[in-house]
Amino acid sequence: VHTLMGLSLIFGLRRNEIFHARRDWFSFEGEKARVNVEAEKRFKPKGGHEGHSMGNKALTKRILNKASGEDYLIKNRADNGRPIYSEALKLLRDIGWDRPSPLHELRKLFGSYVSTTESLYTSQKWCRHADSKTTSESYSDLIEDKKVISRWVA
Repeated sequence: VHTLMGLSLIFGLRRNEIFHARRDWFSFEGEKARVNVEAEKRFKPKGGHEGHSMGNKALTKRILNKASGEDYLIKNRADNGRPIYSEALKLLRDIGWDRPSPLHELRKLFGSYVSTTESLYTSQKWCRHADSKTTSESYSDLIEDKKVISRWVA
């Protein structure tokens, strides 16, 4: 669950991208971590949009250290990962997050964070949206609270 939520919040990965994320997708560049979302035989990114996203290096190292799988980060491959997604949904619901798609909301938070700290264009690229309208309409809420921004990179 830690891996799933971390990859969504730190890199804005989609559910299917998280399930197919491999250790060799990750690299480190200075103080940043990079994840390359790559098509493979059994996985095609949504809309065929391969690309990359950048995130916090220290948090990424924690995610990679806690990930259960040696190749794929999500070790339990049964039922397309449904058990782990159900567990994450339960945790989010238990803290009162009643949004229709709570896991996707983590991705939207990532997009808003990138829009706030980098740019709308960067958010579009890192979220791998084909259309900037998608990013501007759903992933660009301004995060004004400096505490929220500083905790994101802590």
